[in-house]
Amino acid sequence: MQKKRGGWGFACAILASGIAGALFAASALAAAVVADVEGDVRVADSGAPSRALVPGQRVDSGSVVTTAGGARVILRFDDGQWAALHENTELRIREFHFEPREPAADRALFELLRGVLRVVTGTLGHRNPEAFELRAPSMIVGVRGTDFMVAAGATTYLRVLQGTVVASNAGGRATFGAGDLGAAAEDARPAAAIAGDALPAAVAAAFGTLGARRLAPSAPDAAGERPHGAGEGLGQNRGKEDMNAPRGRGRDLAPKGRPK
Repeated sequence: MQKKRGGWGFACAILASGIAGALFAASALAAAVVADVEGDVRVADSGAPSRALVPGQRVDSGSVVTTAGGARVILRFDDGQWAALHENTELRIREFHFEPREPAADRALFELLRGVLRVVTGTLGHRNPEAFELRAPSMIVGVRGTDFMVAAGATTYLRVLQGTVVASNAGGRATFGAGDLGAAAEDARPAAAIAGDALPAAVAAAFGTLGARRLAPSAPDAAGERPHGAGEGLGQNRGKEDMNAPRGRGRDLAPKGRPK
């Protein structure tokens, strides 16, 4: 009987270890949490059928997040980064890896397949900007501690709200600062600065809506805990910016804190 109890205890220890390992592996694969969602937003990963996203749900590295018409979602990544997807948008999280104490392992690779996206970089984008990359149809976007928006289509448009963005393609590299607008119609020609009135109406409206969101960057604490708090609800702070504002004088949309 004594041997049986010992064997059972050993088996329980092995089982507990296996469960803990599985949970750790799942946590390592996860990249972000759904901070807010409105309408039909779905996620697909590893060839499995897509499923609806709900607030608080974890989203894994390798997933594709898609918003339907009239739908929007805000994702909060484990380094404090925010990503706000407009309606009719498809974003692939190709790879995301962040460890608070291992900057050398940082990696954030995204692909905007269609639609409009706003990104406010977190700890990873600030401490290791070379590890961040957003691919769009006619440019690859790199960051330098940035709040920016990208619209993917036949022409790729971008607007920088804060920080600096470097847009690269086969035609060369172009740097854009706060308040700047840029566009690239094809991969063979570098992105170029454009005036606000050159934006298509639909892109201007989407940039205005996303730009009005209050998305405050937050970072994990020293113990490596995931960031807490969320951006303003999707039903709040809607409006349009003046897209014809002079370049270099973009609105400061990063909040000091939640309004009381």
